[in-house]
Amino acid sequence: DISKLSADKRAKLGIFCSMQNPTEIPGISTVEMLRIALEARGQKLALPAVKVLISEACEKLKLSPFFVAKIMLKKVGII
Repeated sequence: DISKLSADKRAKLGIFCSMQNPTEIPGISTVEMLRIALEARGQKLALPAVKVLISEACEKLKLSPFFVAKIMLKKVGII
């Protein structure tokens, strides 16, 4: 069972691809994190504008807007 191994130990075994599971930062939503990352790249956007960018990216990538909705529901504490 390799599911409990850290990424570096799996890599040493030759298993180098895995799903990303970033650590959550309490109190900071995914949307807020993306807003901060965009700001660091010189794009100062309000949260509503970031949400629009996320929605547009979902459309381009043919991802369900469910993922964006889930982020928003988590932000307001519903899930």
